[in-house]
Amino acid sequence: MASLPPVNATLTEVRRQEGWDDLNNVAVPGAVRWQGNVPAYATENVIVETGRGTVEQLVVTRLVIPSRIAVSSGDDLTFIKGGQATTRRARNIEDRSDRGFVRIYFYDA
Repeated sequence: MASLPPVNATLTEVRRQEGWDDLNNVAVPGAVRWQGNVPAYATENVIVETGRGTVEQLVVTRLVIPSRIAVSSGDDLTFIKGGQATTRRARNIEDRSDRGFVRIYFYDA
């Protein structure tokens, strides 16, 4: 069984996607699915596309965590990297439980 890549982050929380309070029309935090501290590996890439006089940037973050932590697309994950806490919404999940980890991708335009 393989292990995580070199660790540079810590996963601290997995929360279901926020919902809406229809009576007051305000965002309501989602329920916490998992809390704790587990080693993680985070990378971030900026993809720049140019064309027809425009420049678009897409920030792609990848977080690798142990497969024992249940995560679904749309969950909000909080992790700490370089002393800074970041919360991002999971978009794509690559299940590599056969290797002991899960890759989660986040995209921000």
